[in-house]
Amino acid sequence: MSKYKICYTGGGSAGHIFPIFEIDKALKGQNFKYKRFWIGSNSDKEQSWVKENKIFYIKIRNGKLRRYFSWQNFIDPFNVLIGFFQSLYILNKLKPNLVFAKGGFVTVAPVWAAYFLKIETIIHESDTTMGLANRLCAPVATKIALPSNHALENINKKYLKKCVVTGIPNRMENALIDKTSVYKKYNLDKNRPIITILGGSLGSSEINTLVEDNLESLTEVAQIVHQGEKDVDKLNYISRRFFSDDLPSLLKCSALVISRAGATSINEFSYLKVPMFLIPLSTKSSRGDQVLNSQYLEQHNASYVLKNKKSFIKELKFILNDDILTTKLAENSYNLYVEGSDKKIASLIVKMVRREK
Repeated sequence: MSKYKICYTGGGSAGHIFPIFEIDKALKGQNFKYKRFWIGSNSDKEQSWVKENKIFYIKIRNGKLRRYFSWQNFIDPFNVLIGFFQSLYILNKLKPNLVFAKGGFVTVAPVWAAYFLKIETIIHESDTTMGLANRLCAPVATKIALPSNHALENINKKYLKKCVVTGIPNRMENALIDKTSVYKKYNLDKNRPIITILGGSLGSSEINTLVEDNLESLTEVAQIVHQGEKDVDKLNYISRRFFSDDLPSLLKCSALVISRAGATSINEFSYLKVPMFLIPLSTKSSRGDQVLNSQYLEQHNASYVLKNKKSFIKELKFILNDDILTTKLAENSYNLYVEGSDKKIASLIVKMVRREK
């Protein structure tokens, strides 16, 4: 019989969802009997991901930070308030021993509700600086899990006693790598380089446009595996909306990955030792976390960051034709990697829950 109960919460992107699955797997590997449920947004995609992992999903109302004018900005504070009362009801009814929050605006209401119900919480930050949702949760969180010592240097001093460096849970650590299978499945040529292009879990309009505008030049230099908006099969070009279980093997086959600079994605590339060509989201459409992530990697010679969209192909050829550079980028990024994060966080959860009992 399950002795303990854990509430997971997170959403808004794959980076706020998938790391929790790795923690859940690590918890199952311990001598720890527990039940779990998930408090999330009304996103059908996020709900499907969670349900695929056989975790009970409960939707609440939540807000969203928009860096542009929208009438919804006036309504969202009320959505967060409604979500708070929904979370109070859910947590009081299901009585978890602990709430683990991975990030995204949906986590604010459950974390604060847990505080009022005297339920311990862990919030996890993946970036080098804390996002708004976690900044709102930090005052009432029991523990704050951080990706690196560098992130620890950026934390508000009043929270230092709560902080623990764990790294970022990484699905690639437990992934099955089968290069032979993906070469055959996607009809790839082992004698030509492969470039994997990712724009986030559901694609990115900016990166997709860059690919579309330069497709002929791209396919001249390499075989392109693109997670984009359509399912397409052409000579030297394969596009899928989502590669799912094949992605680890495709990345491992790649001479280079072109991607945003989200912390979870960077963490995956670093572990697989895939050289990175990053195109971070600008401060116009984000809080600037991806710019800071890419700058940190550049300072350690661990990635290449696009200088100018107009010279995209020229910069790409420069990287791809320099084997010494790509090897160094991969090695340096791996040296920054914190291994076993899922197990570290699982151990922390077990310790806190058993202490509570």
